[in-house]
Amino acid sequence: MTKLLAVLSLLAFAPAHAADAGPDVPKIFSTWVAGYEARDIAKLMSVFSKDYRYSFQGEPDQGYDAMAASYADDFKSQERWRWSQTVESVDVDGKLAVAISRWTAFSKNAGSATESIALKLRSVDLLRLDQGEWKIFRTVNYPESP
Repeated sequence: MTKLLAVLSLLAFAPAHAADAGPDVPKIFSTWVAGYEARDIAKLMSVFSKDYRYSFQGEPDQGYDAMAASYADDFKSQERWRWSQTVESVDVDGKLAVAISRWTAFSKNAGSATESIALKLRSVDLLRLDQGEWKIFRTVNYPESP
């Protein structure tokens, strides 16, 4: 019985599993940015669930496949975008999380040395823990004035 109590007391003070603490949103966003910069659709789409839905104010919603196709079209352009983001808050409740962030896209044409702000967004991302991995399943973006 004493051994059982010792084991139970160790478990009670053991650190929680990383997934229990909520998503590492900066890491998830960094994976997306790295995939975007490398023009690696598989990598950037890896942060989304297969039932992903994307909403951009004034545009029709898009699902996972439509977003992947949209990125493929973007990558055909000579214009290069570089994204930066700031996470404002992350709220977690069990297997669901909400991340609020601000994103800025900087544009640079091939051969140009200068960048300009192309787009500023306020983003709301909903994440879900599925089989031990946090994935974004819904994004709502609102454009801000550059």
